[in-house]
Amino acid sequence: MITIVGAGPAGSYAAYLLAKKGKNVRVLEEHKTIGEPVQCTGIVTKDILRYLNPWKGVIINKTQKVLFVAGRKRLILSNENLIINRTAFDKQIATMAKRAGATYSLSTKVKEIFKENQNFTVITNKGLSKSKWIIGADGPLSLTARQLDLYKNQQFFKTKQVLADFKNDNVIEFHLLKKGFAWIVPESKSNARIGVATMSFPSVEFNDFTNNLKIEKVHMTNGGLIPIFHPAGFRQKGLAFLIGDAGGFVKQTTGGGIVQALESARIASQSILHGPRYFLLWNLLLTPGLLLHKLVYKIMHSKNNEELLKLLNQKRVKKILSNVSRDNLVVMAIQLAFAEPRLFKFLI
Repeated sequence: MITIVGAGPAGSYAAYLLAKKGKNVRVLEEHKTIGEPVQCTGIVTKDILRYLNPWKGVIINKTQKVLFVAGRKRLILSNENLIINRTAFDKQIATMAKRAGATYSLSTKVKEIFKENQNFTVITNKGLSKSKWIIGADGPLSLTARQLDLYKNQQFFKTKQVLADFKNDNVIEFHLLKKGFAWIVPESKSNARIGVATMSFPSVEFNDFTNNLKIEKVHMTNGGLIPIFHPAGFRQKGLAFLIGDAGGFVKQTTGGGIVQALESARIASQSILHGPRYFLLWNLLLTPGLLLHKLVYKIMHSKNNEELLKLLNQKRVKKILSNVSRDNLVVMAIQLAFAEPRLFKFLI
């Protein structure tokens, strides 16, 4: 038996990969509906197509341009992004997992997990069960991590986001804040997801950011925590694994982590199927890019970020920024270093 705690994209994708290989997989989800409540902006790159092709109804908009604003400087990039319905997206992956043979238990809150002999004991509000493997996909405040003494996130961005009537040009906007960032992500030309992620007070930052925006009507408000990646800490101990937000696999520059969640689910599943190599694989495939995102975040929030944006506005540099995915930041950094050597000084 493989028990997965959490039915978000990471948990359900791991369930799908393992179930289709004949493993006995059970997914425990504390909420009564998969994909709710929504605590995500739902913007992804085309890299997601490496893992799955979202069904009709999941992708609700496509944008071709991104506006980056830092102080008085602006950077406009031609860059395709997909805006997804997160509830529909989560349900799609769960449906794939169920069809492959995984079972789901909703409204099931895990209270305690501990190792006993060769198995894990999982105590929930619905009773007790045994499992050979445990996969924690239970978000930034992972109970699995706490119970099994695995990676513990110490820092988070706090967020506030609204879905509102807001006329726009179907361009994603990304704004630097003093202690975080803000965004405008259009669902259509008449409404958008508008929010902030900050290490200070999200309501205050949100009010400051939206003060001059012509928001007509708010339809939904949500918020939550975004983990800040740190390379230290165990994401595996024996037959217990952490994936997705539970393992802190999130880009610090944007707060996005869906592609990284799917990749961590894939390599954890491969480790269960073919041998314990999760530590090696996540450090090899995820850590370099996520560390670069931490570095870029630090640079963009430095005092000379306007000088950096001036270099990034060059035609040859913008071409790289537009053509290489932010989910492949290592390749992007190498190409940028050759195209504009003066960017090296920002790494010092």
